[in-house]
Amino acid sequence: MSVERTVLGFAAAPLASSFTLGAALSASSGADATAVLFGTLVFGLFGLLFTVPATLIGGGASFFFLKAVRRDELPWFVLAGAIVGLLSGALFLWSGGTPDDQREPGWVLLLMTTCAGAVGGGVFGLVRGPGRQGKEGAHVL
Repeated sequence: MSVERTVLGFAAAPLASSFTLGAALSASSGADATAVLFGTLVFGLFGLLFTVPATLIGGGASFFFLKAVRRDELPWFVLAGAIVGLLSGALFLWSGGTPDDQREPGWVLLLMTTCAGAVGGGVFGLVRGPGRQGKEGAHVL
């Protein structure tokens, strides 16, 4: 794997996570299709404030951990992304940033962040490509 594809994966993952989270939040409002599309764009762009740090901190640590244990493959990236999303949502709820109780309770927000993290991990794994190429012991960042 080249460093460029890894960097591109780290750029694509928060975008995918953010727009997935934006789509989930917009769809939970119950509005018509045009409002959901506009809400996805607005929430998706605003969500980058949360998904970029989560990707850099949690995703970076997960990536290096998966490289160390030689599990740098797509299913493991999806699982690591889901865990990072769940922990990010839990940190958000624990800090007092509770969602509107009338729209979605905390467990729904945790489910949304977990799914968004899994999508981000999946996009990272797809952009980055297969983990091992060539010889079994050959690993490149």
